[in-house]
Amino acid sequence: MTKKITVSLPDDVAERLGSERNVSFFVADLIRRQITHERTMALLAESGYSITDEEMDEAFSEVQDAKRTMDARLRRHAEEVLATGRRPR
Repeated sequence: MTKKITVSLPDDVAERLGSERNVSFFVADLIRRQITHERTMALLAESGYSITDEEMDEAFSEVQDAKRTMDARLRRHAEEVLATGRRPR
């Protein structure tokens, strides 16, 4: 079941939604992710873990740094494989 609603958005947000094929799916997916985040944070708090927004930002930054490092390593490995013509294991 679905429900049609109307919202007012800042111009930059509305512009971003304009590039989506299925705006309803896009918005619903983002809201579901937010709900999951809120539930996770509530469960953590109930279990005695208090995580601040700053700690979340720091953890996210660390994950992004790790991804960049891995991407660089994988890129170098792929270049080596292509240069030597050997098959990856």
